[in-house]
Amino acid sequence: MTPVTVYFTCIGCGIVYSASQERSATYTNTFGTFECRQCGKLVHHWAGLYDYNEWRIASVLPQQPKMRNEIRG
Repeated sequence: MTPVTVYFTCIGCGIVYSASQERSATYTNTFGTFECRQCGKLVHHWAGLYDYNEWRIASVLPQQPKMRNEIRG
């Protein structure tokens, strides 16, 4: 089966990663995690028939301004 490229965005710092998604050749459950190389936050975890490898940085999203909650009364 041909691998498919999938994209995941880190919720911590906004880096977009690409990974190769492949169905397990043995049809057994595979599992794993990937953490951001920049900030260490969990980007993706999986369990099932698909495995993810060849993780690469695809792009870096611009920093978004932080929103403040203001209470007006």
